[in-house]
Amino acid sequence: AFYIKDGNGNVTNLCSLSVDNYSNNLERKMAYSGIFRKYGEYITYSFAHLPWVYIFSLDGHPITTIHTKDDIPYPSIIRYKNYYLYERGKTHNSNLFSCVKDDIVYVLSYRVPNNHNGFLLDRYSLSSDKYLSSIDVPGPDKIDNHDITCVWSMSDTICMKAGGKLWL
Repeated sequence: AFYIKDGNGNVTNLCSLSVDNYSNNLERKMAYSGIFRKYGEYITYSFAHLPWVYIFSLDGHPITTIHTKDDIPYPSIIRYKNYYLYERGKTHNSNLFSCVKDDIVYVLSYRVPNNHNGFLLDRYSLSSDKYLSSIDVPGPDKIDNHDITCVWSMSDTICMKAGGKLWL
């Protein structure tokens, strides 16, 4: 669940996650891990191992959920001795980055076609939650979304570090 704490210390549940088959909170932390980003008038939460992006207003209230095109299954988490681990071959990476600009949700995911050179940035409608198109950003030979090690936004620019170089 996502909670917000106001200036008076009151905690409010903003939205709950869907029903799942995980047996404890550690498994849920692993399954639902991701990253918050503030850009313009919105906050996004990109799930690292699920095909979703949550969109919030700046005051933290949920606006919508985007189901991303990669449509991967829930991650499989196993217990080995005293550790919880992502099960090999049954857990997939999903989203690296998301932001909203001019009612378009931009998502940088791990979904790229085989033998693709360059970066792929998916576009979704904020109002309808539907996939619109993908932007193909040319890059050097054999560099794609899988090679991105860091991504951030500055003004109207998405910056990425991939293949040891900075891409704008």
